[in-house]
Amino acid sequence: MEAATLLFKQYMNRVHCMEILEPELIWEAITLYHEELDRELFPIGNLENLTNPLLFLTTSYVDKLEQEWIFGIAADPDNSNNWYTAVCLKNGGIIDSSIPLKI
Repeated sequence: MEAATLLFKQYMNRVHCMEILEPELIWEAITLYHEELDRELFPIGNLENLTNPLLFLTTSYVDKLEQEWIFGIAADPDNSNNWYTAVCLKNGGIIDSSIPLKI
């Protein structure tokens, strides 16, 4: 998860001016079928060319203001390093659903 951590840290620093402390991050992975995904995060048209199911890698972070940030990466279930898209939520609301995957 080193690359995923780097992507999250760079995204949070660049977009939200936040420094993320790595020891506070724990990643989880879950396999989800397209019909299980939130349509606000993943509109049907965006899923057509992706594998079904998807591997969804997630981490959460609580900032100094007690706001919860959830960062998720949709990946190939057979190769977790093959990323398709990334999303970010803050306190349960969508902040960004098209995060560039370049590190």
